[in-house]
Amino acid sequence: MTFNQIRLVKGLLAILLVGCSAVVAHQLFRAFYAHHPQPGGTLLSGNPEDPTARGVEISRLDEDGQRVFELRAAESVGRSEDVQTFRDVEIRFEAGKTEELPLIVTGDLCQYDMVSSSVHLEGNVVVRDGEDLRIEAPSLDYGPKPKRVWSDDPIRFFRGGLQGEARRFAYLVVGNAVELDGGVEMTFTPKDGAPVEVRSESARIRRRDKFVRFMENVRVNQADRRLLSDQLQILLTDDESGVTRIDADGKVRMVLEVPPGQSEEAGGGPLEDPGRKRLSGARLEVFFGPDGSTIRSMQAIREAKLIVEPLASRQGDGMRRELLGQTLLFELDEEGRLVGLNGRGGVALTLTPEKGGPEEVRRVTAQRLTSRFDPESGELRSARCSETVTFTHGDLRAEAEQGVYNARNELLTLTESPRLRDSSAELTADQVDIQVVSGALEASGNVRSTMTSARSSEGMGFLPGTDEDAVYFLADHLSYDREKDTAVYTGSARGFRGTNRLEAERIELAQSKGELRATDSVRTTLPQKVSATESGTPQLTLTSAQHLFYRSEDEVLTYRQGVEMKSGDFVLRGETVDVNLEKGGEAVRQIDAQGNVEIQSSTGRARGDKATYVPDREEVHVSGERATLEDGDKLTEGKELTFFLSNDRIFIDGREERRTKTTYPRSRPF
Repeated sequence: MTFNQIRLVKGLLAILLVGCSAVVAHQLFRAFYAHHPQPGGTLLSGNPEDPTARGVEISRLDEDGQRVFELRAAESVGRSEDVQTFRDVEIRFEAGKTEELPLIVTGDLCQYDMVSSSVHLEGNVVVRDGEDLRIEAPSLDYGPKPKRVWSDDPIRFFRGGLQGEARRFAYLVVGNAVELDGGVEMTFTPKDGAPVEVRSESARIRRRDKFVRFMENVRVNQADRRLLSDQLQILLTDDESGVTRIDADGKVRMVLEVPPGQSEEAGGGPLEDPGRKRLSGARLEVFFGPDGSTIRSMQAIREAKLIVEPLASRQGDGMRRELLGQTLLFELDEEGRLVGLNGRGGVALTLTPEKGGPEEVRRVTAQRLTSRFDPESGELRSARCSETVTFTHGDLRAEAEQGVYNARNELLTLTESPRLRDSSAELTADQVDIQVVSGALEASGNVRSTMTSARSSEGMGFLPGTDEDAVYFLADHLSYDREKDTAVYTGSARGFRGTNRLEAERIELAQSKGELRATDSVRTTLPQKVSATESGTPQLTLTSAQHLFYRSEDEVLTYRQGVEMKSGDFVLRGETVDVNLEKGGEAVRQIDAQGNVEIQSSTGRARGDKATYVPDREEVHVSGERATLEDGDKLTEGKELTFFLSNDRIFIDGREERRTKTTYPRSRPF
C-alpha cells in the first residue's frame, strides 16, 4: 500500500470529525430537556414574558448555579399560551465539566414550546464550536419524545479541511447516535495530498460505540484511487483520535493503482474504469496499529479477487495476473507499503497474456498461497503455493503438493510428487520448472515420461509395437521447448516401447518434425522383422554407436561413429550404418554401412569400405579398394563382392563363382 493510500485512510479518519455534530445535538438536548424552572436554575434579564420585548436575554443555570446556556434575541415577536417566539437568536452553551467545547447556535427565528419542551429554529441556522466546526441548516428542531435533534432540510458542515452535506440530519439521544440520510457527501482536503471524497445514501455515527457507518452505494475517491461498497464502517480508538479498523461490505471494489496519465475522464467513470491494480470481494477488513493511523494489514474475504495489469513498459506483451481466493490477507510494512499477500481456503492464480485467446490462459490453484511484493514498485515477486497445487494451460494439467511462482522470470517450480499430463503424454519427476509464458519446461530427478501411440508414432516409428503400446522415457533431466515441440532427455536417458529399447546420455525428440537424435553411448535393442509379411518371433538386434539420427518421413535409422550391430552370431561394424525401414518402421528394407566395414557370421568374415545388406534377397554387397571375404580357409578378394547368405553363390567384380563351402546361418540378422 502506498503513501497515497494511507492518506486516503487518514482522510476517512478526518471525516469522522463530523461526529462533533453529535456534541452539538447533545448540548441542545442538555439545555432544553430541563425546561421547567428549577430553584436557582434560570436567570432572566430583559422581559421575555413580554411578547414584543426587545433585547431579550435568558440564562439557564444548573443545580450548582453554573450557567448552562445563555439565549439572546433581538426581540420576542410573539407568544401563545404554550409557545414563545424569538427573532435573531443567539444561544451560547458554556463548556462545563462534561461538555467538550463551547457552542454557539444562531438563527433567524426560534420557537420554544414550554409544554412539550420542543424547540424549533429556522432561517439561516448556524452551529459553531469554540474551534472551527460550523454546521449550516435552514432549520433545526429538538423534541424530547423521542429525545432527538433533527433537521428535515439539507444541512452543510465544515471543520478544517472537512466539508460535507446531507439532505436530512438527526441526533438520537438514546444511543448517542447521529443519522445522516437522503444522500451524504463529504470531502476532506489535507494539507498535502489529493482530496478524499465520500458519497453514500446515508451515514450513522455512534460516538458511544466509537464507530461511523456509511450505507448504500458507498463511494470513496482520492485522485485515481477508489473504493465502492454497499456499506463502510469505521471503528475508532477509545479516545477517538485514531482508527482501529475499517470494514467494507457488499460487492466491494477497490482500485489500488491506476497507470500514470490515466484519469477518470479517460475511462467509463470514477469507479468503473479499470486500474492497474484492483481488488474486489464481498468484504474488506483493514486493521490499524496501536497509533490508530498506521495500517497493519488488511484482508478481503468471500470470493476475494486481486487483479494486477501489466506494467506500462510491458503493455502489449505483458501478463495480466488475477488472484482469487476465499480469503486474501495483505501484509504491509511500517510505511504502509504492500510486501506480502496470503491466500487461504482455496486460491486460484490466473495468468492471461494480453495477446492470445482463451486457450492461452494459465491457471495455478492451491489450498494456500503466500506471495511477496516489491515494496518500492508494488510488483509481485513470487508466490508459494501448497496443498494440492495444480497448473493448467490448454490441455496441459500439472499437479504437485508444492509450487513456487517467480513473477520476474514467469517460472513455476513444482515439487513433491509433480505430475504433468496432456492429451497424449504424461510426465513425473522430482522437480518440474514450467515457463508459464512460453510453455517450456525443465524436469529433473527420476524423470519418467509416457507417450501414447498416437503421439509416439510421429517420431518413434523406429520403435515398432502394437497400437496399444506406449513409449516410455527415463532420464535424470528433461528439457522441453513447447514452441519447437522438442524434448531433450539427458543423463542415463532410456526409451522403451514393448521389447524395444533405446539408451544414450542424450536423446532429443523433435515431435513436430518427426525426428529423433541420440548421442553419447547410444544403444538400441530392436526386434526388426525381415519383411512385413514374415511371421514368427524376430531376432533381437543390438546396436551401439556414438550418434543416432532418425526421421520418420525418410524411415531411416542413421548410426554414426564406432557402430556395432549384433543379431545372434551376425555382427556388422562400420563408421556409419543406415537402416532403411519399410513404411511404418516394422521391417528392414536395406542396410547400408560405410567406413571400415566388417561383417561377421558363422560362415565367415567380410571386410570393405562399404557394404549393403538386402534382407528380402539375403544379399550382401561389399566394396572398396580391397574388399575381402574369408570363408573357412578360403580368402576371396576384389573391389566388389556380392554373396548370398542362403546359398554358395558369389560375385567377384561382376563374375559369378561358387564358394567351396556353404553354411546356412542359424538365424537371420534382421
